[in-house]
Amino acid sequence: MPAVVRVGTVGECSTMGVGRRKEVGMERMCLLVPIRPGRRDELVEFMREINGPRHRELGATEQRIGVTREVFFLAGGGEHDQLVMYLEGESIGGSLGTFIASREPFDVWFKERFAACTGVDLNDAPPLEPAELLAAYAAEEVPA
Repeated sequence: MPAVVRVGTVGECSTMGVGRRKEVGMERMCLLVPIRPGRRDELVEFMREINGPRHRELGATEQRIGVTREVFFLAGGGEHDQLVMYLEGESIGGSLGTFIASREPFDVWFKERFAACTGVDLNDAPPLEPAELLAAYAAEEVPA
């Protein structure tokens, strides 16, 4: 069975369960991607590589595609581990489209490692199933 990628945007919820709210030209998105059974350690090593020796390459990709922040979390436990990805940028949909189409060496390497750990081929990404946004807070949204 193919992996289901759940996505939610941080901002106001629409009736469809996904809302986008631009804050000074910024969109935010959260992706939840199941990790393939037995691939947790491989995912952790992959994340260590992109946070360590390949961090500059990740930064170059993020700048090229317009992502200003991307944070990765490991959630769950046992057979139900998930990779949680939080992204910010001016146009997340456009950024993801550019990344999916990219054939830059780092991007190809990233997508291969990502697929090995999750089963999700980012060259032909599955439909994104909305996650329900329940609450959000941002200091700049609180009136003084």
